[in-house]
Amino acid sequence: MLHLIAALLAICQMVTAATIPVKDSNGRIAPKVLIVSMFEPEAEIWYKNMPGSGLGDLLAVNISTPGLSMLYPHVHCVADYSVCQYSTLGGVAIARYAVQVLQYELDAREMPENFTTGYFPYGKTQPNQYAANQYGTEVMELNENLREIAYALASKAHLADSDEAAQYRARYKSTNDLAAATLGPSVVKCDTATSDVYYSGKLLSEGFENITEVWTNGTGRYCMTAQEDSAALEVLVRMAVWRLVDFARVIVMRTGSNFDRPPPDVSAYEHLAVLHQNGFRIAIQNLFNAGVEIVKGILEEWDSTFENGIKPSNYIGDVFGSLGGQPDFGPGSLTGGKGVVGGVWSSSVVEAREYGR
Repeated sequence: MLHLIAALLAICQMVTAATIPVKDSNGRIAPKVLIVSMFEPEAEIWYKNMPGSGLGDLLAVNISTPGLSMLYPHVHCVADYSVCQYSTLGGVAIARYAVQVLQYELDAREMPENFTTGYFPYGKTQPNQYAANQYGTEVMELNENLREIAYALASKAHLADSDEAAQYRARYKSTNDLAAATLGPSVVKCDTATSDVYYSGKLLSEGFENITEVWTNGTGRYCMTAQEDSAALEVLVRMAVWRLVDFARVIVMRTGSNFDRPPPDVSAYEHLAVLHQNGFRIAIQNLFNAGVEIVKGILEEWDSTFENGIKPSNYIGDVFGSLGGQPDFGPGSLTGGKGVVGGVWSSSVVEAREYGR
């Protein structure tokens, strides 16, 4: 299991057949791919390596955009606006689910003897149950058909590795249940857990791994951890309600810079704060190596495949059913499968969901 170093939300905008420069009929910039980086080094690798990819220089056009951070006030685009990037923030994971693991918390030293973790869901009294009180961001599900395409494209990449990272991975050889930790970087399909706490250790990791499985009805596969994905996806859901983005066009890709739990004979503290896992550099590099293959694939097949979008065959959206359809996780849609109209639903319906207190 890996802590995530990089998030790529590739949003292929709803536009008509693009010309050069890529703008819609109203003169607005309409990129085919928007890359959202969550951490400055994740953005820098795109600025540095993009010119050599043949896709253009991401710093060719810099657009001041109201509402962005004072530290990162610009959206950067290649000259024809087909690819843009906004930045704030070695294996590659492409997710179907982002699970927010926010829960009640007890210091593990004070938890009941029958608890396996100090975390338990809102409105409940035991760990590993579905939350009774929900915010709507507990689980986000993305377009599985698009993920399959992104996975195939990313799998074309040559992924970076290092002897130093391999040496740390070798420490896990004696643990059969963590055998994957010994392998070199690869592209995998698995899911992200988002937490407000940057955590480390076997017990916390197992607790969040279990809740990921419970909250996705057994279909989610925890392999990456993050702090931003659920919040970013919630913004996109709200924008999709108002038809400002197409949520079926969102891809979440992350690369792992360090493991969430230590190898044998290493404490959680040493693992997090003392020892060097040497994964950061290759994680940043592989973010670009895999990500640029996805970008190339989208641009090359825009007219034939991506302009009209990839139709999902699974549910997409949040636990509330904000975008319509019935979630295949949780207690069911708040909207009766119809989705939110005009950004409004009855507060009494939300209150009715808050049972169990």
